[in-house]
Amino acid sequence: MKGYGFFIQKSIWEEYRQFGMGHGHDLADFDTYHKVRGLKWPVVDGKETQWRFNAKYDPYAAKAGNGDFAFYGDFAKALKKGNLVKPTTEETYPLPNKAKIFFRPYMDPCEMPDIEYDSWLCTGRVLEHWHSGTMTMRVPELYRAVPEALCYMHPEDAKVKGFKQGDLIWIESRRGSCKARVETRGRNKTPRGLVYVPWFDEKVFINKVCLDATCPISKQTDYKKCAVKLYKA
Repeated sequence: MKGYGFFIQKSIWEEYRQFGMGHGHDLADFDTYHKVRGLKWPVVDGKETQWRFNAKYDPYAAKAGNGDFAFYGDFAKALKKGNLVKPTTEETYPLPNKAKIFFRPYMDPCEMPDIEYDSWLCTGRVLEHWHSGTMTMRVPELYRAVPEALCYMHPEDAKVKGFKQGDLIWIESRRGSCKARVETRGRNKTPRGLVYVPWFDEKVFINKVCLDATCPISKQTDYKKCAVKLYKA
């Protein structure tokens, strides 16, 4: 805190950014970010990186390899050889500064729309709110901009289902349901057959609806998409 007085945000930022300095995660100082719209990362010696891993623009790429590109970092420096199913060798082969691309066979989603649950639901974020809104929903400007999570949908889908702008509807899956207001004119323009509901708003508890199937390869949980049905509340 020394030297920053009561400006705790600046103190925290200046301490946080030290962890990435010199490791390919460099960030600019607090005052710089207050003067600009944003800087492409990493920001080395106050200069943003226009194209990461490109040796012409990225100092870390220029330092790591002799070619035009270097995918630097410690991840997967050496890998086993194999096929689409599994590795076929025990020996590992070095791949310094190379992009690592893993080809995997296509797998259908665990759940897809059908006659009863006829729409895709996709969850995610909005610009103004981070995660569950515990911090951003307390910022007056952000709260005024987006005070609640809406159900964004294509206007033709709303017309077919008899929904009007601002209608309160149920979003129901095989696991649970929640209510949200219809938005057909927002910046999140969805394709036909898909609705989008962000998950920052505890009053629109979309987590009750989500799917918890897990990918056998990545071990990640498929919270982001599932099949739902929609009807007026």
